[in-house]
Amino acid sequence: MTSRQEQMQRTLLDWLRVEYAIEKPSNKLLAVAELDSGTWVGEVKRLRGKKLPLTAAGVHALRAEYTRRIEPARTLAAAHLAAPGMCRRVEGQPLGVVCSCDSVICI
Repeated sequence: MTSRQEQMQRTLLDWLRVEYAIEKPSNKLLAVAELDSGTWVGEVKRLRGKKLPLTAAGVHALRAEYTRRIEPARTLAAAHLAAPGMCRRVEGQPLGVVCSCDSVICI
């Protein structure tokens, strides 16, 4: 795991701790880059339990965070695995944005 991936994971886990009272993340949440959106939300629901159910706004915020942070990281990781050492621009990402893989500028 690269330092950027570790930083993203720490940021997400801190956010989950503060916003969703998840003090001890599960192994699934620790492998966040392997989760799809439904599994991400489902795991947070499971960890919160019946005593702290998610509101509709909470589910919406989780999905938005997934779209904003996790999905692009998954796409970059898949591209990096497909062509090691080469960083490719993620569709919809503007040119000139620095990718998370080895700080190479996307083209």
